[in-house]
Amino acid sequence: MDADIPSAGVGPANDSSSGGIELLFRIARNLYYLGCLTLPLLVVRAGGVTASDVLFALALVLTVAALLGRGSLPRPHGLGTIVIASAAYTVAALVSSLSLSVDGLMGSAFAAIKFFYLTVVWFALGILVLPSFKHVVAAVSFWTIGCAVSGLGGLAQTLIDPAIIPLTESMVGRAVGFTGHPNDLGASLAIALAPSLALATGGVLSRLNRVMTSVCLTLVIAGLILSASASGIISAVFSAGLWIFLTGRMRLGLVLAGLGVAVLIAVGVIIETADVDLSAVADLYALSDGGKVGTFGERVDTYRAAWSSISEQPLLGVGTVAGGWITSVGFATHNVILGAWYETGLLGMLSIVAIVAAIAVLSRETLKLSDEREIRNLAGALIGAETAFLIYSLTAPGLYQRYGWISVALLIAMYNSLRTRRFNRLSQI
Repeated sequence: MDADIPSAGVGPANDSSSGGIELLFRIARNLYYLGCLTLPLLVVRAGGVTASDVLFALALVLTVAALLGRGSLPRPHGLGTIVIASAAYTVAALVSSLSLSVDGLMGSAFAAIKFFYLTVVWFALGILVLPSFKHVVAAVSFWTIGCAVSGLGGLAQTLIDPAIIPLTESMVGRAVGFTGHPNDLGASLAIALAPSLALATGGVLSRLNRVMTSVCLTLVIAGLILSASASGIISAVFSAGLWIFLTGRMRLGLVLAGLGVAVLIAVGVIIETADVDLSAVADLYALSDGGKVGTFGERVDTYRAAWSSISEQPLLGVGTVAGGWITSVGFATHNVILGAWYETGLLGMLSIVAIVAAIAVLSRETLKLSDEREIRNLAGALIGAETAFLIYSLTAPGLYQRYGWISVALLIAMYNSLRTRRFNRLSQI
């Protein structure tokens, strides 16, 4: 097994078994990398299961097998509050669903279990298969490459044919990439923007790899703009700004702002050359147009409908599903806090708030452990990515989206790797 794999509470393995255990961990890690690569490619799926779901599940099975071979389980750090809050959310979702039909109860139970799997089991998997900083960097690299591929798909849809990617539905004036919906494209690329910036401008990769990450960064920015997702673009701006602030790279921020303007101009030229019809986009973001409510108005309507239900019954929700429970106005609540309260009651909402608070604490502790420039560079980027996910989730039903939680999963893995690194250094003194 790798020397830097956490071994808390694990006795020494005998020579005959250590080689097999090491192989299982390495295969699981590579499957995890492939899961990160395919995570943004939501249309690569069979039914409701994506390729990344399968890859992460296989990585989990092999990791469990390797841990059983070692004879005991290591103790992940930083998950305590998240485990308790996720369990509370699961209970709240199930209790709020007791009055539903059997099908409704099953759907709600599935959503609640999925949430617990994402925020506890999947987070723990990242800790176990990414035991060192270099492993976290590799996972982030694969993730951002996958996002760049989706951005490239959006560019192809704009320049060549909106229906060029199978299994996607074209939308006038908006690219969907490999996600299937422009809002998913915008959100996934917004969340990946700060990590893409960190890899392209940092010194942790070789010069050749930085060239490749610079290309990926350009595709991420282009795809983000072509998605025409207002929430995604706003989230991305806040994310990049926070990364610049946390890393103190103000000069670089000015350069990146110029790059952003250049990409924006280039995208404008592409749109003009490709003769893209933007009238639908203008109508989409209008508050109202001839009696039609734009996307902003639809969001406000979901808030009003959810609050009306909460006012009548604040303790219990109406039940939950993986895509968000549809309100009386025909859409799910586009706000993670209000939506959790509407669907799972007061306990569910407080559980989400507790998870956000726990992530904020972990982010601060990770920065404290980041004693080198390149480590702080990536830590700040992942915190920026988390912030983008939070901002986006305040305007969309993103609670069950793995492409948002990946930023948290990688930051928690990084936090644990830095703790192990510090412990090893202290033990050598």
